[in-house]
Amino acid sequence: MMITSGTPPSAIIEECAQLNVPVVLINRDANLRGGADGGVLIDIQAAGQMAFDMLRVGGGSRFAVLEPRDRTYSVLGRAQAFSDACAAAGVPVDAIPTDSQDYESGLAAADLFVKTSSADSVFCTTDLLALGFLDGLRLTHGGVRVPEDVQLVGFDDIPQAGGWKSYQLSTIRQCYEAAAVDAVDLILKRIAAPPDRPHQILDIGIAPLHRATTRKRTT
Repeated sequence: MMITSGTPPSAIIEECAQLNVPVVLINRDANLRGGADGGVLIDIQAAGQMAFDMLRVGGGSRFAVLEPRDRTYSVLGRAQAFSDACAAAGVPVDAIPTDSQDYESGLAAADLFVKTSSADSVFCTTDLLALGFLDGLRLTHGGVRVPEDVQLVGFDDIPQAGGWKSYQLSTIRQCYEAAAVDAVDLILKRIAAPPDRPHQILDIGIAPLHRATTRKRTT
């Protein structure tokens, strides 16, 4: 079994362990073991720092982060890691709450952002949020220029982020293909090995992608 649920109940993992069913967690809390045989996940702290660095290098001085209320491990984790990076650099960060992680929540977040924040750089914790946020700034608040007035970074690199010319979203890419291979490899090792083999965690690679929503890099 491979578990990708945002908040997997530990009872499922414990039942699989009792039945000797191999379990691998994908982008879920590494501490949520309860019988899991391994996990494949991003380095959350590195993801938050990378988003901050992408905005900082474009001249960002006042920051904001979109924080969905649905508390999934990976999304909330990288939002907190981004805020931690801002705190470590001694720069302010505004938390903009959103109902969910989807496009419509991004649209609503743009309204709240314009009313409450003076940030010039925004980390949208998913690409869908970022696309809604971008459309909200451009279509509802036409006086806000991206990236001149506000630059933004998403997360995931979904096909629309770079493939749809009207967006060209700067984002952080998760290497999904390698993660899938690693997850299957962990399952196969567990099948071939005794049930008590050591718990193993593998990192999902991430990479920054600068496109049209971040400013040109300063020297």
